[in-house]
Amino acid sequence: MSTETFDGAQFDGPPTYEYSFDFDYGLGPWTTWLAPSVVNEVGGQYEHFRRLNAPGLLDPNHIDGIGALRLVAHLSIPVVGSLGILNLTDAEFQITIRGTDFQANGAKLVVWITRYIPEEGVFKNFTVGLTVTNWANTGNDIAAQLTDEWQTITVSLSNDPADWTYAGNNVSQQGDWAYRYQFFDLDQTLSHNDATLHLVLVSDEPDNAPTGFLDIANITVRTHTPAAGLRGCLGNRL
Repeated sequence: MSTETFDGAQFDGPPTYEYSFDFDYGLGPWTTWLAPSVVNEVGGQYEHFRRLNAPGLLDPNHIDGIGALRLVAHLSIPVVGSLGILNLTDAEFQITIRGTDFQANGAKLVVWITRYIPEEGVFKNFTVGLTVTNWANTGNDIAAQLTDEWQTITVSLSNDPADWTYAGNNVSQQGDWAYRYQFFDLDQTLSHNDATLHLVLVSDEPDNAPTGFLDIANITVRTHTPAAGLRGCLGNRL
């Protein structure tokens, strides 16, 4: 089966460009809003891994839209040591993860993608160079698959709109500043992820937060095309 992107490109077969991050002694270029620690389990399946303590800090930027957000793992694209711009159409997001006394409490654990919206001038969007669109892969809930055993879970990032939810913003609390987050086409966002790539806990009940621990040993991203290098980024050299 092949997938056609918005610009007519077609992908056949599995993605072949791989970017892998082991979390044995830290998060590398990833960051988190949950309280992190390095855990050593001598003789365990993974002897060194990163433990993230939920609930972590609340990100209120999309409460008027998709709901309350907690950033489990956050990869900023335009920074030194990052991958470069990613075409995530039909990509794979793979995570080696375990829940330890973890309770989602209604939250979903999902992949979240963003891209900067092309500039149209200050008279069109006053947050020139800052306007970002946000999409959550709500059709694939990793939290529903978690157990107290290690698993390697793979999420396929299709361009099927049924798998995605536009995240919206938070005008009620942030006023005009909230418009730095705006709608942009899903296909064009998938094919040009140039802002951040996230793994997030998202819930429509801000006061009913997830609890417990998420143990992560590895995150691997596989794409059909190499990352487009930015100065200081890793590009396709992994």
